[in-house]
Amino acid sequence: MNKLYKIFFWIFPLIILLNIGAYIAFTITKVWWDLEAEVLTLYIGGPLWIIFLILSIVLIFKKKLIQ
Repeated sequence: MNKLYKIFFWIFPLIILLNIGAYIAFTITKVWWDLEAEVLTLYIGGPLWIIFLILSIVLIFKKKLIQ
């Protein structure tokens, strides 16, 4: 279970950073072939971010309840 927490809390900020990075790159360059990056960010990154946020809240509460 401890390994799961470590993996989870490394992946969660990474996804957020990738989301922000892709969005900034798109807005700065505004190159049309970068449109795929925006689509990936919004339609895959968005829901993933929400899912990870909910999971992290659930895991934190579970950890506090166990202790």
